[in-house]
Amino acid sequence: MTYYDILFSFFIYGFLGWCSEVAFAAFKQHSFVNRGFLNGPICPIYGIGVTVVVASLQPYVGNLILLYITSTILVTFLEWLTGFLLEKMFHHRWWDYSEMTRIIWQDIKDILLTPYIDLKTEYYDLGLVHRNETDDQVTVDSANATKKYGVAVKCATITPNAARMPEYNLKEMWKSPNGTIRAILDGTVFRTPILVKGITPYIPTWTKPITIARHAYGDVYKNVEMKCPAGSKAELVCTDKDGKETRETIYNFECDGIIQGQHNKSTSIASFARACFNFALDKKQDVWFATKDTISKKYDHTFKDIFQEIYDNEYKAKFEAAGIEYFYTLIDDAVARVIRSNVGYI
Repeated sequence: MTYYDILFSFFIYGFLGWCSEVAFAAFKQHSFVNRGFLNGPICPIYGIGVTVVVASLQPYVGNLILLYITSTILVTFLEWLTGFLLEKMFHHRWWDYSEMTRIIWQDIKDILLTPYIDLKTEYYDLGLVHRNETDDQVTVDSANATKKYGVAVKCATITPNAARMPEYNLKEMWKSPNGTIRAILDGTVFRTPILVKGITPYIPTWTKPITIARHAYGDVYKNVEMKCPAGSKAELVCTDKDGKETRETIYNFECDGIIQGQHNKSTSIASFARACFNFALDKKQDVWFATKDTISKKYDHTFKDIFQEIYDNEYKAKFEAAGIEYFYTLIDDAVARVIRSNVGYI
């Protein structure tokens, strides 16, 4: 390519890229939005990108497979490099794919829903940036709104780890928004796979879907953690309403270690049990419940006892009338039974 060809290609493709960006933005927002770099009617990424790609891939024109592979690698690298440089120079992200489900859901509302129906909604931005700005209060507000209206649609969100702290300049390592919302709602999460004809399950005997019911309150989502230096004594302490303490030694650390405290509530466990039994009656499916009560003789055993009591007093007759059953076993036995069964239960 001559210098004239390079210059001509840059301005033509830069302008065409600007036209496509403006058209797309106008379609989404129903108004003119200048998508040019600075103030001009040009998007340099298109001009530079297409020019570099056309010039670099000339040697591979005769080999379509090699042309496809090299072009894919090249354009991906160009977008990453351009985004990286622009972010460093102008402190703004032109392409942010970290929370794409939020962006896609916004497009679904803007393009497919709101132009055609009077969709009365309250929107809460659970993106990591906004959660950091509000000290995660927005997550609490969204959960309370869900309780108020009885329904919500939530997109996937980021739960930050140590690497996200400097990336998003976070005030602290915010907890899982799912855990926060579930704790406030005191709900149960039901997950059921969709069976697709022509796609054989990894275990061929699984001819029906299996629903996993997950208790959404407490446990690891509300845990308290500590690091314990060598020589520490870790204790579990419960102080009753009269100030009386009950203590259990967890461990005397001869070296550095860690501890984690979890809890749950009888009212929440009972809510979990009723949610499972009602869901089973609605779906006409058996309920299998499993714990490790042989090891956890108080924590897991309490779950087992509450489930059994509620089933016997409130649901046994209903289950028998519906032709379904409630079955309890150890978690080890449950896994073995699931593997060799046709599933189709909760």
